[in-house]
Amino acid sequence: MSARKGALRALWRDRASRLGLVLVGLQLVIALGADLLASDLPLLARVHGRVHVLPCLLRPDALAGFDRHSLEAALGPGDFMISTPLGQGPSETRAATAVLLGAPSGSHWLGTDAVGRDVLSRLVHGTRAALWVGTLGVSLAVLLGLVIGLASGLAGGAIDGALGVLTEATVAFPPLLGVLVLQALLDRPALGTVVLLVGALGWTDIARLCRIEARRLRQAPFVRAARALGAGPVRILLVHVLPHALPPVLVTACLGIGRVLLLESALEFLGFGAPPPTPTWGELLRQAHEHGLRWWLAVPPGLAIFVSVTAYNLVGEGLRTSLRLGKR
Repeated sequence: MSARKGALRALWRDRASRLGLVLVGLQLVIALGADLLASDLPLLARVHGRVHVLPCLLRPDALAGFDRHSLEAALGPGDFMISTPLGQGPSETRAATAVLLGAPSGSHWLGTDAVGRDVLSRLVHGTRAALWVGTLGVSLAVLLGLVIGLASGLAGGAIDGALGVLTEATVAFPPLLGVLVLQALLDRPALGTVVLLVGALGWTDIARLCRIEARRLRQAPFVRAARALGAGPVRILLVHVLPHALPPVLVTACLGIGRVLLLESALEFLGFGAPPPTPTWGELLRQAHEHGLRWWLAVPPGLAIFVSVTAYNLVGEGLRTSLRLGKR
């Protein structure tokens, strides 16, 4: 326990790691609070004498069909509304007054996209999509990698050989090819499908690490002693082998989230990601490419991808160093 606390303190003391943790925490706050920052419904409203608290989150039936503009028009005497900080949702547009590909202005701080939607609102909600794909996809990959790698290393023999062949076959299968196959089968994959694809194809590095650690520990004195005392395979795996395999897995997972963010953005840029009107960073980059590289469509999502990938890499490298220090 003291070694783990020492590793955590070392992680926080390192400036680069601390910066990465702060940036990851900021991304998490923005993703979880996206509806509180940018929504077509307000934070608080009194409509026809009835008070609605956080309709931007709760979406009450009484306000179904309303957006910010129609709600403003419906306010009567004594009614009021408090909008979200950005004041508009990621898919909100008014056909009559929409400014297509509008440059940044007082009403749209980062301009509008090709159909008149606010770029900053879509950037904020795109953080949620990136976090969803990155964390859930890597979590699934970690789970598969732990199970396959530990089973391969502890079992040995024919099981180890079969799982090794499965690992090498998965490594040889390009993720983009998997998306193309899904595109043909499902017309257009949703974010959940991309998550499953990332998990199904991204577990191989973790499985190799766990296999090496399991093979190293299989004949370790404390494992042999536990086996002699009657401990079963499951207890040996969970109590004696898994804790030693987790540190390198955590490092690989952090670095893997950055790679998944790049993959998800690339898929969206190529048009193989989530269906519209789901806001994603890659979709904004695709619009920038299709409409003459308008800088407000290219620079903000590009910076968001760069900062996010850098943050996870900094945390991963910090974990690698601090966990090594924690073992001393």
